[in-house]
Amino acid sequence: MNNKKLSYMIKNDPEKTLSLKEFKIRNYIRPTIHKILKLSNKLNLIVDKKEFTGSERKVIYVASHGFKDDVLNTVLTIKDDIYIVFGNIDLFFNTLDGLFLWLYGVQLVDRYNKESRNAMKNKMDRVLKLGNNLLIFSEATWNLSPNKLMEKLHWGLYDVALKNNALIVPVVTNKVGNKCYAQMLKEIEITKITKEDKENIYQMMLKYIRKAIEICNNKNIKKYIDYLYKIIINNKLDIDKIEQEAIAIEKILEQKKYSTEDEIKQNKIEIIKTLISRIATSKKEYKVICIRDIMATSKYELIEKYPDYSYMKNGKDKYEAWNDYIKETIKATPYFYPEQEKTTLFKDKLIAEPEEVFTLKNIRVCN
Repeated sequence: MNNKKLSYMIKNDPEKTLSLKEFKIRNYIRPTIHKILKLSNKLNLIVDKKEFTGSERKVIYVASHGFKDDVLNTVLTIKDDIYIVFGNIDLFFNTLDGLFLWLYGVQLVDRYNKESRNAMKNKMDRVLKLGNNLLIFSEATWNLSPNKLMEKLHWGLYDVALKNNALIVPVVTNKVGNKCYAQMLKEIEITKITKEDKENIYQMMLKYIRKAIEICNNKNIKKYIDYLYKIIINNKLDIDKIEQEAIAIEKILEQKKYSTEDEIKQNKIEIIKTLISRIATSKKEYKVICIRDIMATSKYELIEKYPDYSYMKNGKDKYEAWNDYIKETIKATPYFYPEQEKTTLFKDKLIAEPEEVFTLKNIRVCN
């Protein structure tokens, strides 16, 4: 199947990917499409928890992403007028699933294209302004690791929620054999920052600036880092002021050219720039981490209540069996491209030893 007539969906202009006429037609036919999707579901969907009961405000549903048909089961769990942010271009244009996504409502992003990623915020704004809500799989790829409850979430959801005064509602699914268990959690107010949040954000800022001080061996850069360190120390919990100062320094460092033939020194300069940028966006990073932690806790709850031993067969040990299970899962889905792990400066608190997940031991996540 080739959906060439839908090629306009990849354009970056939101008015060209979603007209008012299309929007009205989809709202009219969506209940029928929803019924068809429900009948086509190969899994027995069990909604284990549904804490969000609706709101007059705009909503961005943020969902976990880990198995074939989790998009379908998330949509059926939500039961709302939504547009799905979708990033698998080949699947969209070459399968019947892509056609149904288009009929139901979708905004398409090429996640490997920078211009397309940048345009996605405006395309999401378009949906919210016209009157529908959004569904985002913010991990952006399947999480197929047995020892990672959630991949890192992309931060774009924060910017769109803030701009549109939208609530964040996490939705978590977990497949066990031919069943899909789902939880829809309480809404999250993205602008709400408690004193405890400020303390945690402040500690995050200190971590980044101390790392920058530790690795900096450039005198011209060091004076800016020292200045920012004093700002952080003298303005504890004034997160907005610290972020503004970090943004100003970030712009200065971007404009300056640091000539060096030493590749190691140049790499350190780039790392320092990244650390300053992280200080400038610490509030955003922290709120997105909190969302991810909430979703990870929910997913662990589902794993603990409904453990999946369906892949344990043929007398293989659990790790061999898991690898076979993953291979079968990927093979069942066309156009799946797993992304490589990215190295980070700091240990991810949500990564545990495989034994901890397989044996259902408790793991700690951020509150």
